[in-house]
Amino acid sequence: MVLASAIVNLTLCAASAVGRGVTLSGHSAGGSMAIQHLFAFSSAVDGAAVAAGSAYGCYKIENYEDDCYYGNISEAQLDTLTTYVAERHAAGLIDDPANLRSIPMLLFVGLKDTVVYPDAMRDVKRQLSYYVEDAKVTAVFNTSAAHVWSLDTGSCGCGECGREDYGYATDSGGDEALGSSEYNYDYSHDYSYDYNYDYDYGYTSSEDYSWPGSGGDGEASCCDVNNCGYALSRDIFTRLHNARAGRADATSSLRRVRQWPYVPSAAGESHASLLEHGYLYLPAACEEDLEKCPIHVHYHGCMQSRAKLRKEWSSVIELNEYGKFDASPTAFD
Repeated sequence: MVLASAIVNLTLCAASAVGRGVTLSGHSAGGSMAIQHLFAFSSAVDGAAVAAGSAYGCYKIENYEDDCYYGNISEAQLDTLTTYVAERHAAGLIDDPANLRSIPMLLFVGLKDTVVYPDAMRDVKRQLSYYVEDAKVTAVFNTSAAHVWSLDTGSCGCGECGREDYGYATDSGGDEALGSSEYNYDYSHDYSYDYNYDYDYGYTSSEDYSWPGSGGDGEASCCDVNNCGYALSRDIFTRLHNARAGRADATSSLRRVRQWPYVPSAAGESHASLLEHGYLYLPAACEEDLEKCPIHVHYHGCMQSRAKLRKEWSSVIELNEYGKFDASPTAFD
């Protein structure tokens, strides 16, 4: 919650200038952060995209260590989450969940995701059905993507860096998968890493600048993105910003923004942490007239904790390209 508070404080300073809220997206742990931000500050959110994340308050359910990743939670567990939302609102810790009613939502997960399984995102959809109008929720659960961001360009095949397809097929409706809910985790990829980074510049030795599967030097890794014929970033701007589906070369460089001044005093608690700097992509058109530009906030996943990898992730998922076309600054946290 403190993490979300910091970026909210930062973005609301800019959002207040244009009299509107912000849109959100996030992948993996970042997807879970995006839904935290959504529920906590729903009065200042215009739309949200959650990719391979978990339900709001998921840690409150029994067996959360498994069920938040593998999904298929019970109705009793879902009731626990509903009660948790009500309690948080009653205590003044989150905005009124009634605000969620008309907020457009985009949900994504790949059928070959080996980290957050498709049922976990179906649980997110189930939870949101209590608060958000059905017509406002778009679920894209029918690609064979791994635990990645989906593109419609590039050489990384759909499903690379993921598990084998265990007989999944899509139904005629196009957003749900058919087949067994029994999944087999693919242990062939080593996602281990450590946190010995420099707060400003990431790792100091060259061998520490990559994790298994990283493209390096700004290149897309097939464990970061898959070309599944579906451009998630384009859909974000089309559905959440009501923008034209355009893409432009993102020539502006990322700007490093110091986040710590915006962290509430509660950050001193042991459970809270935030890297000192985030990154901002600011299209040239927004430099000339910031007031006409909507704001998009993106939360990266756990694997992008290193400074160089965070910059690479920010550059390869194409939010900047579609954001430039839409004249939308993007803050990467």
